[in-house]
Formats: sequence, structure tokens, C-alpha cells
Amino acid sequence: MWMQTEPLDQHLSNDVVSLFRLIGQMANDQGYRVYLVGGFVRDLFLQRPSQEADIVVEGDGPSLAALFGRMTGWKITVHKRFLTATAVAPDEGSSLRRLDFVTARQEVYPRAGSLPVVRPARLTDDLLRRDFSINALALSLNQDDFGCLLDPVGGWQDLRRRLIRVLHDKSFRDDPTRMLRAVRYEQRFGFRMDRKTVRLMKEAIRQHFLATVSRDRIKAELLKVFQEDRPGKILLRMKDLGLLKEVAPELRVTARTIATVNLFLKRFQDYQKKGAGDLKDRTSPLMALLLPDEGAAVSFAQRFQFSERWLRNVRGLIQVAREAVLNQPSDFVFALRSLPPEMALAVSVLRRDVSPRQWRRYFFDWRLVRPDVTGEELTRWGLKGKEIQEALTVALRLKLDFKADPSLQRAFALLGRQPNRGATPSEGGNDGRDNS
Repeated sequence: MWMQTEPLDQHLSNDVVSLFRLIGQMANDQGYRVYLVGGFVRDLFLQRPSQEADIVVEGDGPSLAALFGRMTGWKITVHKRFLTATAVAPDEGSSLRRLDFVTARQEVYPRAGSLPVVRPARLTDDLLRRDFSINALALSLNQDDFGCLLDPVGGWQDLRRRLIRVLHDKSFRDDPTRMLRAVRYEQRFGFRMDRKTVRLMKEAIRQHFLATVSRDRIKAELLKVFQEDRPGKILLRMKDLGLLKEVAPELRVTARTIATVNLFLKRFQDYQKKGAGDLKDRTSPLMALLLPDEGAAVSFAQRFQFSERWLRNVRGLIQVAREAVLNQPSDFVFALRSLPPEMALAVSVLRRDVSPRQWRRYFFDWRLVRPDVTGEELTRWGLKGKEIQEALTVALRLKLDFKADPSLQRAFALLGRQPNRGATPSEGGNDGRDNS
């Protein structure tokens, strides 16, 4: 069904509208029909800004993308197997960052959970292969009907009714990862799945359709859950539907653990705003907070092939959260120094025995402190290897816990030396004494 909607320039910036009009003009010149489709259209009607868009071409999508790249300077990457091409904006400040040009296509799934075999088709066929009705909307970019909406399955009404609805009964069989996306969209937008979609999902779970999908694809969808603004709501819904145990049975999702996740997210955001610029990866600590012990962490890491380093960090988090004595400033620094800052922040929401004020001091003060004694200076005094590290540890503890001045740090750092070493620095050194 074609519908006339409000002009695109009422919802988009002038530079984005101009870019879409250019694509429409290029398509006209080539004799193609071209459309905005999918998530960009959905988010446009929901008034949620997006920097990425899918462009479906009734014609040669990669060829139109190449022409677009030559005319605009956007970087083009072609994916021949799937009849697609990706265009990336040359300017990081662009309102649109990425465009995916797709030849209108049909998909056939040879077996449950497999990647599809694709072949060129009409736009309506392309829309009918999509996951949910709200993602099966298209806006024309051609000059004669620029901005007109094509809605073959009632996605516009589902947007207004706030519904997530699959397009056919075999949707979750064809691509079981759609189950995770359905829950993500439901919770992200505050929508609900219709009864039939819920029934089909529960049937797909009972038949273990996810077992037909590669672990890499499931992992990619699970990571997207943790990258959402409110992953806790999604995980609780997945648990309620019976989906979580199919995806990641190691994760312990309860009201209490999700409260911990939400506290972490709040603290992560607060600390970033206050200047903790090295807090970047929130996904790994969020997952770690839901792994109850080392056994679960090992099983989870093996299931999704996380690296040894990732597992080592999760184990470190679990051990510090359970065992570390955190009283003096130096206790914090030495217990947490081997962990990435994001994992240390995860420890902070597990250790309720430590005050928020102490955690703020750790992140914005204590962990940044360095001893006033240097390794080079200690080398001149004859210390080597492990001795230097031990001496620097002594100096840092004194500075953190007792605010010791440099001379006191130096004196205590050198007290641990063996008696058979000389008492004066090597030639060329200067410890501030008169050695004449």
C-alpha cells in the first residue's frame, strides 16, 4: 500500500535530504527505482535519529553505490555475494555516517538457521523477507514520488499500535536470531509482541532452533543486547520467555543482579561525565556482573570463544570482589591495578562494604598517583629487577597511605636492600649527598 507522508525535510536536516534527493536523481538517470527501507524509516517515524540507512535498489545496488561514491567521495565497499555495497561518509561529523546499498532481493533459507541464498527481486519481495512488520516500510527516493511510503504488511499501523509482529509462521525457523532482535526492539521502544509472535517464539524455543545457528551469530546478537541503553529489561524478558537459557545459561539474571547492572550503568555514565575518559568498554563488565563464579565464566567464555585475556579479566573481577581487603588507598591500587578500569568499576558495584566516596577517590585520585622515586634512580643505587619493583611498591604505598614526601619514600625504598650492596649510587648518579 502506497501512502503520502509528511515531507522528509520536516524530519531530516537539509544536508541529509539533499543527499537522498541526489541518490534519487542518480537512480532516475540509471532507470532504477530506489527506496529508503527498514530501521531508518522505522526510527524516522518514531522520531529517533539514526546515522545509518539502508537503500534498496530495484536495479544494480553495488553499481549505484559506486556511482554515488565517485560523485560524493564516500568510501565504497562491495559485497558481491549478497548484492550489497557499503558507503561510509568521508567526514566524521556528517549527519549520516553509513549507507548500505542493497539490490532488492528475495531470500531462500536452505535449512533452519542457515545463511540465505539471495537473488534479485522487486521491492515488495524484498520487504516481505524482513523480520518484523515495523522494519518492512519503504520511502521512495525517486523524483516523481519522493517521500511516498510503501507499506505492504501493515507496519505503519503496528508502529502506531506499538506492536512487534513477524511476517510469517516460519520466521523464527528461518532465522532464530530474530528472537533476540524481537525482544530487543520490544524493550527498546516500549512495544509488545503480538500473541502470535510470542506463540511462535515459544515454539521455536521448545524446538531448539537456536541450536541450528552458529555461535558467532548468537554472540553478535547477545553483544547487541548488552549495548542497549537498558540491557537489564531485555535480559529479564528473555528469561521470562525461556530464551535466555537457550542463549546463555551461565548468566544469572535476577532482580538483584539486574539492580547491580543498573547501578554499574549509572556509575559508568556519571564517571565518564566527570572525566574518567579511559572508561570505554561497558559490554564486558556487564556480562561479567552476571557470571556468578569462575566456573560459569569459563563455560561462558568457551561457549562464545572469548579470549584468554577476557577470561583472565573476568576471573580477576570475581576474585577481587570476593577476597580483596580494601581499606587503605594502596589496597585499592594494588588489588585493582591488573584490571581494566571498566572491570574495576564493576568491582565497585559488587563491594557494598566500600563507600562511594572511596571509589570516587580511587578513580579520580589514587589510581593516578605515582611514586616520587624512579626506577632509573634506584638503578643508580644498584637495585636490579624485582628489587626495583619492590622498592617502587614501598614508595607508592608510603605516598598513598601516609602522604610521605620524596625523601622519606626514597629512604624506605632503599631499606630493603641487601647489605652486600654498596651504599653509594653508581658512577654518574646523584642522590643529593656530598660524595666528595
